[in-house]
Amino acid sequence: MRKPSHRKKLVEYDLGLPEFKVIDRQENDGDFLFVVEPVGDDRPNRCEDCGHDSIIIHKNIDLHIHDLDINDHRVGIVVKTKRYRCKNCGSTFTPEYQALDGRMTKRLRDEIRKESFRENFSTLAERYGVSTPTVLNIFNEQAKAYDREYVLTMPKVLGIDEVHLHSAYCGVLVDVNKDDGKVIELTETRSKEHIKTVLKSMAHPENLQYVTMDMWQPYKDAVLDIFPGMTIIIDRFHVIKELQKCLETIRRAVSKSIQEKKVRKSLKDNRFLMLASSENLSPAQSERLEEILRDFPEFREPYELKEAFRNIYEFAESVEEAKSMYAEWCKAVENANAVAFEPLIKTVDNWHTEIFNYFKFEGDNRTNAQTESLNRIIKDMDRTGRGYSFPVLRAKIIFGKMIPKRRKFSFSNFKQPADE
Repeated sequence: MRKPSHRKKLVEYDLGLPEFKVIDRQENDGDFLFVVEPVGDDRPNRCEDCGHDSIIIHKNIDLHIHDLDINDHRVGIVVKTKRYRCKNCGSTFTPEYQALDGRMTKRLRDEIRKESFRENFSTLAERYGVSTPTVLNIFNEQAKAYDREYVLTMPKVLGIDEVHLHSAYCGVLVDVNKDDGKVIELTETRSKEHIKTVLKSMAHPENLQYVTMDMWQPYKDAVLDIFPGMTIIIDRFHVIKELQKCLETIRRAVSKSIQEKKVRKSLKDNRFLMLASSENLSPAQSERLEEILRDFPEFREPYELKEAFRNIYEFAESVEEAKSMYAEWCKAVENANAVAFEPLIKTVDNWHTEIFNYFKFEGDNRTNAQTESLNRIIKDMDRTGRGYSFPVLRAKIIFGKMIPKRRKFSFSNFKQPADE
């Protein structure tokens, strides 16, 4: 019996492109090249320009097409086709194929389109053997399509913050939701007018229950201009950050007064122990902190004042209780003559209503912790992209979530074979 010919095997090779049949295959340095030709006659019936039916072959041409890898082997396809000419008007044209999009297959373009919202462009260009501008063009086309469809909808809890990028602050607007929080808009500056423009454009403004933000006056002014009387909450993260600054002022002053270099360095290395929440310390860290407070008694009272302030957030169950605990804390600061905490007291006085609004509500949605986490993601993405332009970064952050993640394989979805 005769063995099937090599050519027959090639013809039967399935590239998953039913418009073409494989007529040759080559391999070089691990790369695959497939030579294909159209299945059947691809001659157009009529001229694209004049509509006449006198179509003749102009010349044979080869189309060089990039395709998805096969088992980590790069793939190129040469399509042996024809260029046609209209005898009536002289126009020439090449047939269009459903599987192709320019100089690549549509499936490759779709893969680049999806991955371009998650990875940087040069990485994808290297992976698929195309140019970085090609990846950027595919990304921009999809970003524009998403932008046309995007409806910026007001969430129940709106978080407003900023992220520092390219020597400037960009505004970050977040749907604060512990189950599905996400960035819903970036603004090129954090100005009042930029934020107002976004707030005005949002659909279903009636959804808004309250706004969480940091202590940036233009944010507050923008919100109250559009939503007079809206409840604004200053996130506890930013208040505790001001508290830590006060304690850090004391720590630095004490450290600076110590002459012995080794001891001074030890205090610097243990900065975290004093600033961290006591409940977040391990037993070993708690023991080391107690040693520091024992060896440097000038730290103990400021540290205890720091913890007492934090207890307001941990234990107060109402606005009235929080205000009462804060008043007691202020007396303790005055009695201790702890002037380093005066900046925090001034901050609380300036943002008194917004800070104590925190205690009107329950749950994680009243904090900007999720917003801060999303800010880190924005910074990481900008860094890995080596400084994306603002429109590119905005599209990646806002529309990246529209690209579905690949499902994990689950054995539970299949019927398991019975034991023998």
